[in-house]
Amino acid sequence: MTTLIGIVGGFLGGWIASHLTGGGVTGFNLMSFVWAVIGSLILLLIYRLIFHRSHA
Repeated sequence: MTTLIGIVGGFLGGWIASHLTGGGVTGFNLMSFVWAVIGSLILLLIYRLIFHRSHA
């Protein structure tokens, strides 16, 4: 599941970058990698908030 979150998060990061910077992501470079990580972290956080299971 986390692999899928990472892949979709990369697309989300590109979408966020294109809306915040106006230029989008073109090719692979450090900033495109950073935006992909940001998008993945956002999705992972949302996933953990929705599907968090308490181990009490």
